[in-house]
Amino acid sequence: PLCAVVAAATLWQFPDERGSVLVQGFVVALAGTTAAVLSRLVVLTETLQRTREQLAVAAVAQERDRVARDLHDVLGHTLSLMVVKAAA
Repeated sequence: PLCAVVAAATLWQFPDERGSVLVQGFVVALAGTTAAVLSRLVVLTETLQRTREQLAVAAVAQERDRVARDLHDVLGHTLSLMVVKAAA
């Protein structure tokens, strides 16, 4: 809608060939800007996807570390208890 309004206003202001050239220039500039914005959006989306994958890998590693620490603590406590009972 905005493009149509600008085109109509330009053609109304410049009804000769200059208006047509200005409208075409505006459309080309708008298309270029749209392409640049979409390109940037694709790059940001890919970056976001890579970041999400890295965060998922980090979360899995943290959970493995937590489970390993818990297992180590339980196993250590159980073995210590067995040694104390065996000594008694």
